[in-house]
Amino acid sequence: MIQRIQSLLLLLAIVCSVLLIFFPTLLLFPAAGLIGDVYGISALKTDVYSGGNHKLLMLNWPLIILNSLIILLYIVIIFGYKKRLQQVKICNITLLFQALLILLFLYESRQVAALAGENYTSSPGWGVAFLPISILLIFSARYYILKDEALVRSADRLR
Repeated sequence: MIQRIQSLLLLLAIVCSVLLIFFPTLLLFPAAGLIGDVYGISALKTDVYSGGNHKLLMLNWPLIILNSLIILLYIVIIFGYKKRLQQVKICNITLLFQALLILLFLYESRQVAALAGENYTSSPGWGVAFLPISILLIFSARYYILKDEALVRSADRLR
């Protein structure tokens, strides 16, 4: 039973991070009564939707790199099941990177909002839900890793 629950939690965190690439985290709409473009910001790119047309505004390279690094760390945690204390350390690093990812999303949204102008209102997209879900999943996986470590240590004490 060791490593089973946390592996599933980490796989779900990987799914959340991959979905973060495709779903927009923030949408910028023209203010009420105004006509204009709609901007969508995801971890991969910033899109502009205007009159049924869709075009790429820019690729979000810092978000792409950081999200890819987080996915890679999740995989390292899953396959490092024999070194539980190292897994906990990598979980802590991943939590730090998740916080940095949220800050980068805020920075990118401020940049796009400044580019769009004052007459835009922001609305959260579907992707914004994946950020706290992945943080909760990594906290839960860390808890179960520590629980397994305590179980192994108590079994070693009995020998």
